[in-house]
Amino acid sequence: MSFPENPSINDTYETDSRKYKWDGVAWRLYTPESFIPAVISVLGKTGDVSLQASDISNLWDATNFEFLRPPPFNSLTNSYGGACAGDDPRVIDGPRTFSATASLTEHGNSGAAKTLSGTAAIQTCSLNDSCTFTMPAAAPADFLLILTQTGSFTATFTAVRWPSNSAPTISTGSGKVDIIQFVSDGTNWYGTIFQNFS
Repeated sequence: MSFPENPSINDTYETDSRKYKWDGVAWRLYTPESFIPAVISVLGKTGDVSLQASDISNLWDATNFEFLRPPPFNSLTNSYGGACAGDDPRVIDGPRTFSATASLTEHGNSGAAKTLSGTAAIQTCSLNDSCTFTMPAAAPADFLLILTQTGSFTATFTAVRWPSNSAPTISTGSGKVDIIQFVSDGTNWYGTIFQNFS
């Protein structure tokens, strides 16, 4: 397939009943609902760059759970905070955020059995006994479980698929914290773990 040479950003080209749009880097298959151009700079840095924590700290608001996000292609205004440099949505020159208020369920002590919530985005639990955690009914959802160890107790989770088909061993030692992410496709729960925080 031969595309036009030296295109300008947002140029379109139609061939074989398919429409393509130049995003400044490459011709991409274009559908107005899904086209989001590639990011070409972050805070004025371009090319292969290394971002320091100080570069992104002002793009993250942990209090409101706001995340860096480029704006949709058809929204070049300040709807996500900050202006697009030259109205180019591929240039991130300030925060592009969406608010996601996270619901929290505090389970307290685990005991020997605990049922997890299917609606709370963040859940906490203190592991004060070896515990079997019952997962909620599978539905398209995800949540984090912040599990705080109070000794050397174990945790098992019903109906969870783990990487390499191997359930993790929970960190031991009083005060150790594991963060477990669960994601469901509506049929199965999948789990990943970040371990040994203190």
